[in-house]
Amino acid sequence: MRCERCEGTGKIAEIKRLGNSDEVAQGPWVPCPDCNGSGIGHCCDGLQAQCDKPGA
Repeated sequence: MRCERCEGTGKIAEIKRLGNSDEVAQGPWVPCPDCNGSGIGHCCDGLQAQCDKPGA
């Protein structure tokens, strides 16, 4: 399954706010925190920390 946040690229643009305005500056590309840069979405899609393991 493809990561929804980075759309499978494994990278997102770091966004920084500029002062008190609504303007944002895109910084360098950083590894996606949701998929740890793999581009693959977690099997539980963020619904729980760990997937249920059979026999656990």
